[in-house]
Amino acid sequence: MSGFVKYIFQAAVSGLQNQPIINVVLNVSISNITDDGCDKSTYTELKSLKVLNLGFNDMSDAVLSHLKGLINLESLNLDSCRIGDKGLVHLAGLVNLQSLNLSFTLITDGGLRHLAVKRIFALISQHL
Repeated sequence: MSGFVKYIFQAAVSGLQNQPIINVVLNVSISNITDDGCDKSTYTELKSLKVLNLGFNDMSDAVLSHLKGLINLESLNLDSCRIGDKGLVHLAGLVNLQSLNLSFTLITDGGLRHLAVKRIFALISQHL
């Protein structure tokens, strides 16, 4: 991720921190975000985030460990990211998740079974 893109991304995230739980949306798809640009501190204070679009970025399973605290998240798009089965364990705590897009990722049937066992009950829509 270029320094400029990383700066813009982190500025956008810091502007959302501690916002009330309304419909807070962060769309950073196709933004050249990599694992290096997404550390835990980036997402720690985004408790009010409801929609997160990270699609078409060069991110791996490592990023998903930083998302597990986003307990109000209702929609997550990881389309075309390098997400595999290992990262799915971090999504199990997203109990309000209603829409999950895992299209064109490295997820296998085994990974999907793991999600089913963890029972993400609110999940209404999934794109695989």
